[in-house]
Amino acid sequence: MLEWANFQELRRTHASLGHEAGIDPKVAAGERGHGLGVALDVYTKASLNRRAEAAEELENSVFAA
Repeated sequence: MLEWANFQELRRTHASLGHEAGIDPKVAAGERGHGLGVALDVYTKASLNRRAEAAEELENSVFAA
């Protein structure tokens, strides 16, 4: 049924949704039992919307100069 929903994917989903919701990264890392570096570098993924917004901001800053 949900073969893709392994332990790592659930942790990654938890980390990414918490990041999107604005939960303090240190608190979220503690919930998963990891240090901040592992929590952000390994488990947290930026959403497609956030990545698009970042690209747009960079584009605007380049063309505004």
